[in-house]
Amino acid sequence: PALRSLPSLAAVSGLPHTQPSATQAPAPAPAGAPGPGPAAPVAALDARGLPPVAGPLEAARFTVRAVPTPLGQTPGYALVGKTILVTADPYGVANQLVSRLRHAGAEPILVSKKGAFAPAGAHHIDSFAPDVLRRAVETIHAATPLDGIVHLRTLAPTLPLAEIDDEAFAEAVDEATLGSLSLVQPVYDRWEAATPQTTFYVAVTNLGACLGVADGSLADPLAGAHTGFVKSLRRELPGTNARVIDIERLHPVAVIADTLF
Repeated sequence: PALRSLPSLAAVSGLPHTQPSATQAPAPAPAGAPGPGPAAPVAALDARGLPPVAGPLEAARFTVRAVPTPLGQTPGYALVGKTILVTADPYGVANQLVSRLRHAGAEPILVSKKGAFAPAGAHHIDSFAPDVLRRAVETIHAATPLDGIVHLRTLAPTLPLAEIDDEAFAEAVDEATLGSLSLVQPVYDRWEAATPQTTFYVAVTNLGACLGVADGSLADPLAGAHTGFVKSLRRELPGTNARVIDIERLHPVAVIADTLF
């Protein structure tokens, strides 16, 4: 399984370098082999720089729209006695959610940066760098096996691409991608063997409550990393209830915490 064994983005980014590039000379053909055929014609690009779709591959364009849908009846989840890790966000949603979880009989553990306001009993870390976060989860999970994770650090704002330098963007990408891996890899084996629907992972994004499709804009270009991670997690650990919940951060913190709870 990819999520359990993937060591780093470096392993993924190195894959293209193991294949011949378009600029490398092709290997010589064996003696007697037929020569290459005529070069394929190069199609003109459209206004977006994409080749036109024509022939048997021609398809109608479509637009994704947000459509209100009733939630329907969903089975309740027993929180009593469950150990739930919650990563802190910059707005205080995590603090209020931890309070609600504790009141419901769960045992929430808040992971927060040192110096940030957090309730008593929080696990403080120096930063949310993936390696730091992973060590924290390993320590917590070894002491008290985790039943659920609520990733609220995903609400941390990302600067617009036009305003962020390469180094800061690289750090943001690492936190958005490897950070999710750092949360799940320490619990992967236990969750894989757990009774179905007794473990859960929730990532919360801030794209206006419609996953960024309401007005065609994308406020956070890295939010897709969280939704993509959850899609992979649902395939690899089908017994784990993995979800992405998109919110409108303009709502009061208490309303957001109540909604997530």
